[in-house]
Amino acid sequence: MALKEFIKINNLQKEINNIFEKVNEGVFGNYKRPAINVSQNNKSVTINVEIKGLNKEDITLKVNHNNLEILGEKKKSSSKENNGNYFEKSSYKG
Repeated sequence: MALKEFIKINNLQKEINNIFEKVNEGVFGNYKRPAINVSQNNKSVTINVEIKGLNKEDITLKVNHNNLEILGEKKKSSSKENNGNYFEKSSYKG
């Protein structure tokens, strides 16, 4: 493949990614995808995903046919009692 063709394909990929980012923002608000790095050798594929605020235990991996789905969810709740009144606070980060 000639360098000119590669640059055209690379620019097209960037334009398509920008379109999908705008669609995501329209549907999900100012949602941004996490940073993802993929590397491969003869024996394996390594995927590194930077998901701020989540621990390994908060992440679920699902493989379905040829698709990998990475889901992150963090739930927190706390409760306390004050003079016979009970308070519970919950938060969710997905």
